[in-house]
Amino acid sequence: MTEAVQRLRKVLTLERSRKFADTAVIGGLDSYLQHFLSDFHLPSDHRFRQVLRSLPPLGYGA
Repeated sequence: MTEAVQRLRKVLTLERSRKFADTAVIGGLDSYLQHFLSDFHLPSDHRFRQVLRSLPPLGYGA
């Protein structure tokens, strides 16, 4: 999982450098994060899932 976390950090760093335009990955960050979650089956109480639940109802792009 460490490699996946490193990729996620790179994506988030790129997103920040693009002024949060939701253009760091094809399909948008919401899609990327959903794939990340499905690949790693994190428990529902995992901190990362809690952070994602705090996003606006329409997702990151909103």
